[in-house]
Amino acid sequence: TLGQPLAHFLRATAKVSDAHIITELPSIRVGIVFSGRQAPGGHNVIWGLYEALKVHNAKSTLLGFLGGSEGLFAQKTLEITDDILQTYKNQGGYDLLGRTKDQIRTTEQVNAALKACTDLKLDGLVIIGGVTSNTDAAHLAEFFVEAKCPTKVVGVPVTINGDLKNQFVEANVGFDTVCKVNSQL
Repeated sequence: TLGQPLAHFLRATAKVSDAHIITELPSIRVGIVFSGRQAPGGHNVIWGLYEALKVHNAKSTLLGFLGGSEGLFAQKTLEITDDILQTYKNQGGYDLLGRTKDQIRTTEQVNAALKACTDLKLDGLVIIGGVTSNTDAAHLAEFFVEAKCPTKVVGVPVTINGDLKNQFVEANVGFDTVCKVNSQL
């Protein structure tokens, strides 16, 4: 969110005078939702997040919202496990969780997202999608801060258009694959 400090991940041997080093890593609960049009790499974002959470703390939980933003509002979840991921690793599409109209914009929708994250005691919510989905994620993050909701909201740029660009976005997941596949047609 605007004005908040950036997190930097450093090696334990790094010498930075004002760094806050965390040595005890508590388990965390993170929700993940597909939003926007399908694109290559969506399942691998889930896989990567799952692996990172388990390295962080083996007791951490990743909950997928079934049916996109509508699943988020209705709190329809699937706990992501190794067994579930085996079928979807390196597979295109959004088949694992699905998606719906995919917007979190109206007051009712934003409040439903807040309620879901609060009820499910989520430490984080990851929204996978394109420009519109990431704009919604940014607005939702600001709303959560104002509402004093502890859930952190993160948008992941997964889009076939490659149109999410700024100094913080190195690449859009899915765009390179789409370009290479289309160049082979």
